[in-house]
Amino acid sequence: MANDIRNLSVAVIERAITIKKKISMLEAELAALLGGAKAGPKGKAAKVVDEQDEDPAPKKARAQRTMSPEGRARIIAAQKARWAKAKAGAKK
Repeated sequence: MANDIRNLSVAVIERAITIKKKISMLEAELAALLGGAKAGPKGKAAKVVDEQDEDPAPKKARAQRTMSPEGRARIIAAQKARWAKAKAGAKK
């Protein structure tokens, strides 16, 4: 073997792993396009391929929620009551 794995740097090995993952994902995508069984990657790589197959629907923007001044006052009063109760309990 021209490149003995023991003589390769970590960076080269990591790059080789990245390329191998891409090849696996592309093989799975090709199999899906050609109607073949998904005999491609398993685990994280398969999830990436599955996510690529889906047609993303546009996300709807949620309406901005606003709190009325009365609602905010009720929350503040309730919190102050909790603090007072906790402070009274700590004095005992």
